Amino acid sequence: MKIKLLRPLKLTFLTGLLLSTLLNLALANTDPAKKYQEAPPVFIDPVPNDTTVNCLSEVPAQMDLTAMDDMGTTFSVTPFDNPNPAAINPCTGGSFTRIWRAIADMDTTTVTQMITILPDTQAPLANIPELNDTVSCELSSLSADVNPLRFDIWVNSARVALATMATDDCSGIDNIIDDAPAEFEDHCGTIEVTFTIIDNCGATTDWV
Repeated sequence: MKIKLLRPLKLTFLTGLLLSTLLNLALANTDPAKKYQEAPPVFIDPVPNDTTVNCLSEVPAQMDLTAMDDMGTTFSVTPFDNPNPAAINPCTGGSFTRIWRAIADMDTTTVTQMITILPDTQAPLANIPELNDTVSCELSSLSADVNPLRFDIWVNSARVALATMATDDCSGIDNIIDDAPAEFEDHCGTIEVTFTIIDNCGATTDWV
């Protein structure tokens, strides 16, 4: 009488392979080094509130936020701005989004802050007290010897002072003009010169 043992041996081999595979999977799931992230990271630091500013110079500086993955490991997240706020026209204003994106393994968490820049309506600043000089008639005449109070020299000095000191934080200074006459030979009298500072968005400030 013959007995075939092939089927029991094959079954035993397959059963042993299955048990070995299940055992390896169980060990992998209990090994912290092989454990995959099961939840996306979370931000520990509060996200800054949306804000509105008058011009680009008032935009808050970027700041890192701390995030934590589901293993309890913390890490810093550096934001990026979209679009680049430097590309926003200061005369019309605009908005951009500050984005923090925390990535842990295959999981991602994103938080944002909206920053709005208002159109530039602020006038430029002279940053110099107005000049009210009283000089002798002879010294102010264009025919007088060279001196700081001669009219043409006085006007040019005022122009240089304004060009050096005038500021506009939002759009910058475009031009400085004045209504000083080309000639001034009325030795004794009063003349008022108005200097006008113009920024790149057309706002003006008069300085007398």
